Amino acid sequence: MSAPGREPLRVALLDSIPVWGGGEKWCVSTARALAARGHHVLVGGARGSALEERASAAGLPLWSWRAGRLGWGLGARRDLARRLASERIEAVIASVGRDLRLAARALPDAGPGGSSGGGPLLLQRRGLLRPIRPTARNRRLYARVARVIVNCEAIGACMRSRADFVPRERFFVLPNGVERAAPPSAARRAEARDALGLPRDAALVAAIGRLAPMKGHDVLLAAWPAVLRAHPGALLAIAGDGEPRAELEALAARLGVAGSVRFLGFRADLAPVHAALDLFVLASVRDEGCNNALLEAMAHGRAAVVTDCGGLPELVVEGQTGRVVPVGDAGALGRALAELLVDDAARERMGEAAARRVEAEFTLERVTERLEGLLLELRG
Repeated sequence: MSAPGREPLRVALLDSIPVWGGGEKWCVSTARALAARGHHVLVGGARGSALEERASAAGLPLWSWRAGRLGWGLGARRDLARRLASERIEAVIASVGRDLRLAARALPDAGPGGSSGGGPLLLQRRGLLRPIRPTARNRRLYARVARVIVNCEAIGACMRSRADFVPRERFFVLPNGVERAAPPSAARRAEARDALGLPRDAALVAAIGRLAPMKGHDVLLAAWPAVLRAHPGALLAIAGDGEPRAELEALAARLGVAGSVRFLGFRADLAPVHAALDLFVLASVRDEGCNNALLEAMAHGRAAVVTDCGGLPELVVEGQTGRVVPVGDAGALGRALAELLVDDAARERMGEAAARRVEAEFTLERVTERLEGLLLELRG
């Protein structure tokens, strides 16, 4: 519920990425969570995108327009401006640069930093580790941005590294939030293995996320032979899809590990994967922020092995909730996976600590409360 005595917030979330990923999941889950608290949330996305499909299926108010590699199509600014005005939107949270620029053109000028002028507020939400380029256009654009919401400290530091024109106090760290979960029972684990076509008794390591170069699946496959030498019966499940799949399958064959690697493809329902796995792995090599799949694995009481990439070490505490290895170091990754697979007690202890940390800091309820508080504070 919204704060007593306060008018419900009226917010728009704008994201033009066509495929489903962490940012798009954030839009839908945040919109639903704010709506459940009594607020009005409009989701804006590219026509034909995964975000449009998921937001529509969730019954959320939706605005969509044509968008391509070069940006939003003609007429988008005018149409969005009409929709924002008709729904009396008071804050727009935009994603990537083209979304921020579109929102800035569609909104009446709220003044520097959104602090004056009485118009709707402009905010940005970023989940990728990339700096703000110090261009004249960005200087003008970010003068209008009331807050830059980043999902980890590392992204905030990276964005500020080349943008001294954006005051530090305008950055707001808001991690991703996930639904509460519980470690699966032995019966649920066996049921999930059966559903995925995996043997019940094998040690299972799982990587969950889209198949993209930044996720380091090639490094993970290069590390896998060392894991098999220490634990010959282990299996690696890779859940997610993308263009590199055929290349990764070929790499697994060249490394001689194809028989122990299962490519599960895209799965809308990841619950069986979380129930089936023994150890989570994320071998990202760049751009990583507060990773949703990692948080969900932690919520299910699973230890994780991750790289020292972006915001991942902010989630996994070395030796407490998992292991952290250098980026791109297949040898270190293989050793960490092998050590945890053969040490059931350590893996269980770390998984329990991971679940406690998610409950304390990263539930969707807690994170939504923080976002609601920020928006109400900016409203004044």
